[in-house]
Amino acid sequence: MKIVAVLGDFYHKESLLKNALSDAVREIEGIELVYASRLELVDKLREKPDLVIVASENRLDPERDPDKKWLTESVERQIIDYVKQGGNWFAWHSGLAGYEENKGYVSMLGGCFTHHPDDHLKVRYDYKNDHVLSHEKASFAIMDEHYFIERVEKNTYFLESLSTYGVSDAGWTRSYGKGKICCYIPAHNEEGLMNVSVQRDLSTVIRWFK
Repeated sequence: MKIVAVLGDFYHKESLLKNALSDAVREIEGIELVYASRLELVDKLREKPDLVIVASENRLDPERDPDKKWLTESVERQIIDYVKQGGNWFAWHSGLAGYEENKGYVSMLGGCFTHHPDDHLKVRYDYKNDHVLSHEKASFAIMDEHYFIERVEKNTYFLESLSTYGVSDAGWTRSYGKGKICCYIPAHNEEGLMNVSVQRDLSTVIRWFK
């Protein structure tokens, strides 16, 4: 299984995400993990990977040039075509952030990030429904950015987030054309990324795509 992973951005350290993903796939046989930048992704799509993981927001330099984004209309069309033809897409944490203007991409994902409180706080993640990704798993809590999500399509939910600021969707799957989609919200910092429940979820999601 060939996986192309696009990890990290201005606010999310690439090294932490790489470590978390590497640990999550360590015991999964037959994984070829290739890392790419956001601007390299289109070239990697031409190689028809089995799965693309994006944990990277849309803005390339949010502090100095917040209007400069990597997901152009052309790139968006190629991503949508890749999934429609049977490619698989895993949007992880910041992989849902900053894409609200990309209506086709957001529709493909089934939702997008809208905001989070400025402070990191205790967020509880509750599994829901009898989904293969939530079966017999216990709730967990970590210090995290509490992402709030806007739903735009009908999805199959397996995870919900809860904090003093409210409740939001935190994990779902859906079909899109011949491909499959998974969106997963945790986690921002190293402690959350290496949490045993987050690590287990990442492994379970990747096995679900195989």
